[in-house]
Formats: sequence, C-alpha cells, structure tokens
Amino acid sequence: MDFTKILAKIKPDKKEEANLKAIVNVILNKIKIKDASVSLGGSGAKNTWLKGSSEIDIYVRFNYNKFKDNDKKISNLLKTALKKKFNNVSLLHGSRDYFQIKYKNYTVEAIPILDIKKSEEAKNITDVSKLHVDYVSKHRLNDDMRLAKAFAKANNVYGAESYISGFSGYILELLVIHYKGFKNLIKAASKWSSQTIIGNKEDVKNLNESKLGPLIFIDPVQKDRNAAAALSKEKYDKFIKICKELLKNPSEKFFELKEEKISKDALKIQFESLKGKKDIAGAKFVKALKFIEMQLNLEGYNVKNSGWKWDGKNGTYWFLLKEKKLKPLIKKSGPPIKFKDDFERFKSKHKKVLIEKGRSFSYIKRKYLTLNEFLKYLFKLPNVKDNIKYIKL
Repeated sequence: MDFTKILAKIKPDKKEEANLKAIVNVILNKIKIKDASVSLGGSGAKNTWLKGSSEIDIYVRFNYNKFKDNDKKISNLLKTALKKKFNNVSLLHGSRDYFQIKYKNYTVEAIPILDIKKSEEAKNITDVSKLHVDYVSKHRLNDDMRLAKAFAKANNVYGAESYISGFSGYILELLVIHYKGFKNLIKAASKWSSQTIIGNKEDVKNLNESKLGPLIFIDPVQKDRNAAAALSKEKYDKFIKICKELLKNPSEKFFELKEEKISKDALKIQFESLKGKKDIAGAKFVKALKFIEMQLNLEGYNVKNSGWKWDGKNGTYWFLLKEKKLKPLIKKSGPPIKFKDDFERFKSKHKKVLIEKGRSFSYIKRKYLTLNEFLKYLFKLPNVKDNIKYIKL
C-alpha cells in the first residue's frame, strides 16, 4: 500500500510548521528563569505531530545539582515566571504541578523538569521526558510514526489517559522504531499473541506486577518501566484486529477519523464532566458510566452495547438495551424447603410463597416500574453524582 496520499493528509505542511515554529519562539523567549533552560517538547520536538494539532509542550529544565534536593520548588518558580508574561495561566496537578496557557489557537503546557542526563537521576516521572524526545528524534522515522498515530486515532485505540487506556504517542513511536517502520509494525502486530513482550526478560522480571499487561515494552530510556503499562486488553486486542484488517483490505479509510454512529434505538444520556485535569475528569465520568451500565444489567435491562462521546466538557452516554420495559413483579428466590428454619423465615417476610422443584420463591413488586424512574434513582447515587457535574436523560 502506498502511504503517500495518507501522509499528505496527516503531515503538517510548511505553512503550519512555520506558524508553529514562530509561536514556539515567542513563548520560549517570554519564559526567563535563572538556572533553567526552556525548549519545545513532546511530538513537536520529535517532529511526529499530526496536521491540525493544537497542543504544544514546553519543557522548562532546571539545573539538576541546584534543585535535586528540592524539586518541588521548580513548579513555584515556573508559576511566577509565567504569570509575569501571560494572563491566562492555569495550574494543573500531576505527579508534579505544571501549567497550561492558551496562546493564539494553541493550548500550551509548560512542564517543569530537572535537567537530567540519565533516567536514574529522575526525581519525578516527568524528568525523563526530554530523554524520550532525544531517543525518538535520533531514529528519523517521523512519517512512519505519524502513520502509526493517525491509524491508532482513526480506530479509537489512541491515548494513554486512564479513561481511554489506549496506545500513547510514545509507545507507538517506540513500536515503529523497534519494528523499523510502520508497515513492519502492522505485519508484526497482526501476529501478536495474548501477550507480547519486547525487551530484556530480566528487566521484565523486575517490573512491578501492576505494570504488567497484554503488551510489555521495556522503555529503552528507563529500564524499570513498561512503556505500555496504560494499555488495556480491549485496546490491545482491537489493535491486532485492525492490523489484520488493514493487511487484508488496504484502504485509506483506516486512517480517517470516523464519527461514531449511535443507533436510533439507543438510550442517550447527556452529561457535563467535572472541571479539572482532563485525564481525571475523564476517568470519573467513565467510572459513572460503568456503574450505570452495571446497574442496568443487574436490574434486568441487559446492555448489548454502550459508548460515549465527550468534547472535554459536555458529552453523551449511550446504551443499547435488550429490554426497555420490565415486568412489574420480580421473582425472588428463597431457600430449599428442606431447610425448615430458613424456609419459615422466608415465609414470614413474603405474603405469598410458591414452591418449585423443592425450592421456595415469591414475587415482589419492582421498586422502579419504568426505565426513566430507575435512571433518575441512579443519577442521585454517589457513584454517579460525585463523578459528574450534571447529567440528564
């Protein structure tokens, strides 16, 4: 398959590159901090970003020897410097506090890190970020990495955030490097088994059990880390499936973002997520979604399929139900009649007790007679209302 046409659609043109470079230069020149150097980070620095991307990472690297024993101080120093030059600085809580700025049409994240030379010096996971950039940049497989990202995005397996649990940009870059190109990655991934391990087996043995998963890729920059730790089995299996499909029927459609179609018969719920860091807000509303789905199944509505759309603030849950209307009475099982004491207690609690194959049962009135009544009840429970700002049918 010729990827030239696809790259023409996903790769930033010279005008977009020049625009990004100009904006980055303005931002870098505005951030002045003693004992710190400022540089472009993330996919922008690696030159693996996709056309239309509106996110910029800026790494503010503080002198290691001066701040290694008080690394928390660097967030405050960066905050002070940013507020001198920018009006809309937002604080974001992560493993170390960092900051977000809206500049032109871009969302800029300024991330304070220690200027380390090797991963063992890191005081925080973010300190290794610049080493990741350096490692990826030296392999010069930029376009193959873009293809991998566009492919993963178009098929909804992209994003290491906890509410997505997909492939991070970094793990896709590492996979392209390991397999020496996008085509080879697709061929190899189509043959992945239930678990794939890439890296030294001794390093794998030293990993924390919580960091294991369907894909284990020892980070070449940080040997004690599984770069694919965030990946779920669901997204891993789906990636294998779409790789097989691409090989069988090569098409540009595999690289095109598709609007997810919601069945007209689906139950739709509108919601507004909590304010705060996107990853945390997303994790919370997905928690609420899973709770609602579980309760619908327990009540007997039987969810055949479900999903969600979210723009970072407002979104839609949808559920395709096997049953939309349930019988007003629920069959409640009791003890076998041979257990006399238990049987008598069951009889004392229920007006009419019936026997079937030596076991007692009774019919009780369903508490919530309609689907709407049941959902309104669920919306008031802590598992939902504590994880979503606003929700309605």
